[in-house]
Amino acid sequence: MLKKITDNATETKIVGSYYDLTGDVRWTDTGLQDTYKNIDQFADIISLNILAKDINDCYDLARFAQEHRKGSKKPLLAITTGLNGQLSRITARITQVTHPSLPFPASTDQPTVAKVNQGLNMLGQLPEKKFFIFGHNISHSLSPALHNAGFAELGLPHHYRIHQSESVDKSVEDLISLPDFGGSSVTFPHKLQVGRLLDTLSPVAEKVGAVNTIVVREAEDGSRILFGDNTDWLGIKRCIDSASIGDVSTSAALVLGAGGAARAACYAVQSLGIEQLIIVNRTQSKAEEMAALFPEMKTAVFKTLEDACGFAGPRIRVIVACVPADDLGEDKIPAALFSGAETGALVEMAYRPQVTGMMKVAARYPGWSVFKGIDVLEEQAYAQFELWTEMPAPCLVMGNAMRVKASGKL
Repeated sequence: MLKKITDNATETKIVGSYYDLTGDVRWTDTGLQDTYKNIDQFADIISLNILAKDINDCYDLARFAQEHRKGSKKPLLAITTGLNGQLSRITARITQVTHPSLPFPASTDQPTVAKVNQGLNMLGQLPEKKFFIFGHNISHSLSPALHNAGFAELGLPHHYRIHQSESVDKSVEDLISLPDFGGSSVTFPHKLQVGRLLDTLSPVAEKVGAVNTIVVREAEDGSRILFGDNTDWLGIKRCIDSASIGDVSTSAALVLGAGGAARAACYAVQSLGIEQLIIVNRTQSKAEEMAALFPEMKTAVFKTLEDACGFAGPRIRVIVACVPADDLGEDKIPAALFSGAETGALVEMAYRPQVTGMMKVAARYPGWSVFKGIDVLEEQAYAQFELWTEMPAPCLVMGNAMRVKASGKL
């Protein structure tokens, strides 16, 4: 029967499990070795669960797992159950966890993710790291609320705080050089300059020439690698994707501005499959320079929104505003920018004020979905968090913390 199942399981992974609830089986027993070999014949993943008599069983398990991983690449989920086996649940490469929202755990000795991480920290296996946001005039930033809430929810010992400087100066270099530096967000005006301090960049960061995320990675020889990435484009794309405005590939997208955020916006537009990109910027040479980075799309460059409204190509159905809101009052925004299409999406990158002139004009047209700067901040922050921690971001907790903070700040 087992052979028939395994022969037909071409698209399925089989988990072979063994449970001992008696407390009579030890990790050093020959019989357990035979059990492992029997499971190994048919299973893709091996799960062994042995009731612990005392903490020494956790040490025996560690030696058992180490020995068997030498000769097999199959995932091994091996734990000692019961209160005496808690150490193995914390240190296992693959472990079973519960969630605090559940009315009761599947097992009384099953920890939460937060408890596992707290245990790893106490054992010295998950050291505290310092995270920052680098930028200028960012005292109002909501990023600390977002990321610190995420760290707390997952029981991570890290802390995220603001560091302000007018440029990428020595103070930034000193923080990046700290042995406990874990990573950082990068915002205006540092996105285009911070790359010189890094060892390598992601393809996206290289393409747009802007870094909004610094990640610390470890090389094979144990040395530290400073990796630059860009998650702004993901935040923008996720907002537009959620607008439910249908296929936009044959429409035009307008990006207002030519800085680091605007470059990320252009990349997001390209990732959506949009063929026509319109760039509006007061300094036309900067707009043309940015357009040259995206030869895969047809591009048109204008100095003003009024000029862009006269574009004879596809209708504008996506707009990403990447300029300070103070630069663009409601009276400076032509209604034709939104009236040309029944449905569309506006992404406003400015955080302050909560409702910008661009957003007010877009709100007059019911078919247009409007996204605030904090919507983009939230989405791109989840991507940053996952790059730093290699864990799924607790989005609900992080988003709620941001909105509570925003209600008193913006």
